[in-house]
Amino acid sequence: MAKFKFSDIDKAFEKLSSSARETMSIMLVKDTGEILCRSTETGEDQIEERETELETGKYAFLPTKNDLDLGHNLVFYFVSEFMSADYHKIRSIFRGRGAYRKYHEMLKNKGMLNEWQKFEANAQVDFLKEWCKENGIKVKK
Repeated sequence: MAKFKFSDIDKAFEKLSSSARETMSIMLVKDTGEILCRSTETGEDQIEERETELETGKYAFLPTKNDLDLGHNLVFYFVSEFMSADYHKIRSIFRGRGAYRKYHEMLKNKGMLNEWQKFEANAQVDFLKEWCKENGIKVKK
């Protein structure tokens, strides 16, 4: 079983998470250490070219931020830990349109944007490493 560089998995995760919903899939081939991509936006399809790995089950499809629950729940965890006085205000922001933009504006105004970005990045790494472990993805130290 091949080992993956975590930085490559993280880059693929960012690519997947920044694509339009359901337009991209990224597959990690456990035997070879390859990271393959399928994108309806660009027409790229490395996955179809490798049907044999799909049949053997020696692969895992990379999750999105939503799959790892890195959306609203992470926001509210951060808010409850570091901005508890603003919890209800932020909760109301997330009931309407443009919630993340408004949330980022509020963080910026309160001088908390850098803290949020560090918190989010650390949580993403932790969740992604846990996903790798749960899915038998070996990562180089």
